[in-house]
Order: sequence, then C-alpha cells, then structure tokens
Amino acid sequence: MASDKQIAANRINAQKSTGPRFAFALRPELEEEPIEEIPNEPNFTPNPKQPNQIPFPNRTQWGRPPGLRGSPWTRSSVPSKTRPKTRPAPSPVVRDNLVPREIMKLNRIAIFGVAAALLATQPNEATKRWWAHVVALANDGMEGRDTGSPGYLKAEHYVVAQFQKAGLKPAGEKGYLQPVPLRVVRLRTDQSSVELVRKEGVQKLEWLRQITTGARVGLPESLEGDLVFPGDGPAAGSPPLDTTGKIVVQLPRRAAAGGGRGTAAARTSAATIAIDSTGGPEPPRWPVAYSVAMSLAESAQRQGGNAPLTFRFNPAFADELFQGSGHAYAELQKLAEEGKPLPQFEIPARLRATMKVESGDLSSDNIVAVLPGSDPALANQ
Repeated sequence: MASDKQIAANRINAQKSTGPRFAFALRPELEEEPIEEIPNEPNFTPNPKQPNQIPFPNRTQWGRPPGLRGSPWTRSSVPSKTRPKTRPAPSPVVRDNLVPREIMKLNRIAIFGVAAALLATQPNEATKRWWAHVVALANDGMEGRDTGSPGYLKAEHYVVAQFQKAGLKPAGEKGYLQPVPLRVVRLRTDQSSVELVRKEGVQKLEWLRQITTGARVGLPESLEGDLVFPGDGPAAGSPPLDTTGKIVVQLPRRAAAGGGRGTAAARTSAATIAIDSTGGPEPPRWPVAYSVAMSLAESAQRQGGNAPLTFRFNPAFADELFQGSGHAYAELQKLAEEGKPLPQFEIPARLRATMKVESGDLSSDNIVAVLPGSDPALANQ
C-alpha cells in the first residue's frame, strides 16, 4: 500500500492537473455528502473518546475535499450503501484537512471577480454615441413623440441636426423634410364613460385601464345592453341563449379559434366584449396608451358600417364582468385551456357606454437624406 506521502503527492498532482472549475462558481449551493466508509488500516489508532469514529486517518487521501461533488479525487470503489447516515465529529487528525475547503472558497471568489470584471467592460465610442441618441430621443422632454405633436417636432429637429453633422445631404421636398398628410380619428376617453349597471348599483369602469375599443369613423355615441356568455352553446335539451341586441362576452382563445357559439352569437349582438389573453410570447399590455386610428389622407376612410362594436377587456378585472353569474373567470379559462365545453349563461348586468370621437387632418414629416458617393464615376448614379 502507498505511503501517506505518496498519496498526498498524488492528490496535489491531481489538483494541479484539473485546476479550478467554473462549476464551483456557478453552483455554490452544493452540499456536502456523507463520508464514505473506509476499511480499517494498520496505521489507524481509534480515539477512545469517539467510539463511533470511522477509521479514516486522512479523509482527503481516500475521497474528495468536503463540499465537492464530481471531483477528480472521488473514490468510487466504496459502495454508497455503506455510507453512514451521519457525519462523525471531526478528530484532530481530520481537522487538518479543512484547509482545502478554504482554498476552494477563495477559488470561487476569484472566479466571481473575473466574471464581474468581464461584465464591467467599458463601452466603446460607437456604443456611447448610439446610447446618447437613445437618451436624446426617449427622454421625457420629447413627450412620447406622438405623430404631428410638438414632441415629434422636437425629435425631428434633433434628427436633422444629426444628419447635418454626419454630412448627409437633404433629399426631401423641403430640405430634409417630406410632409405626409394624415387623417386621424381619436376616442376622447376623457369625455366618454362606461359602466356596469346592476340591481345593487352602478359600477364605473376606467377607459384604457379596464376596457377600451378601437377608434373609428362611425363609432356609436352611446350603447347599452344586457351581458350574456354564450360559451359553446346549450347543454343537451336546453334552448340556446337569445343574443339579439345584447352584449356578448367572449374568452380570447375560443374567439381567436373561431370555435364555440360565441362567434355566431356575435353576429346578432349589439357588441362584443373580448377578454384579452394572458398567454403567448407577448401578451397585450395594460393600461393602453390611447385609442387612435391614423391613415393617409388620400386613402379612403374605414367606415364602421353595420359591424358590431368590439371592446377589449383587461383580464385582471374579468371577474367584475361575471359578478353574480355563479361563474368565475379562472374557472372558465381552465375549461377553455383543457378543451372542455364552456357553459352558456346570462350575466345579471348591463353595459352602458358613451363614446366621444374626434377626427381631423394633420401633417407629419418624414426625414430624408442621402450620403453622396465617393467614386467620381458612380457618385451621381
């Protein structure tokens, strides 16, 4: 059998050959495993004060330093079923081997320090210039840069100045500018109202936070109707709900898939409330910024015609629609996700809304520039 010095030398050589592993830094939560039971050695002297001590003269010569799982020092010849359930108290012989644990802690700290230094690399000049443009165009002074707004004009002046600084030549109808005439339709939510009417009283809803609709020409000035949930139609032997002139409430996935009776019921209803989906790679965001429709002035205006009005509803407040119906939004959503039939039922509430719509013309500029070519023969092409 090899001497203690030879085993210690082999261990040191193994440590040098593998070096620190990055897994140590990524997995600080590794726990120590129970010490493997080692057969008796001729040079081992039991400690009378520790009758349950395992004959283990130097635990790093047989296994791994404490806290390392998957180490090259692991002794795999000892069956795991022979491991004791508890770790014995460290004897003076074992206490000497706590040093490798401190070394590994230092290794982890060093690796974390290197990773932090790499992440803290200073951006180059191109990155700084790019970020300066982002800060200039996205700051609060631009007021959102809404089309045709004073904030948009501020952003326009900034871009023109940057084009001039970069040596770009004007290519618009008015210098760098190309005017674009537009037609805008806007729902004035500050002059509109929407509420749920029940026997217990009236509950006001907030435009753009709980409910919204798309701005369009021909949007009705007022609307009122009973709420119904047609689901997937009546159960066997039951008559279908009459949705004529009523406001149909739909779940998003059934409406999008075109399944269920809700799609057919919407054709005879006065309006539809579609609860927004909470899934998908990018679910709709609430609150909504505004309700505006914009088109080129020369194009034909989109008329509402006889198409039923559709509202979008924030799913965070969906239970307020189903209040008093005996059903909850989570219950219905779970049935839809599992592909099970949705019940039909009436909702003891009416939706009442007034909508103020403004329309008008405005002009907003494109910014057009050209970078002249440097080749004498091709520059004018």
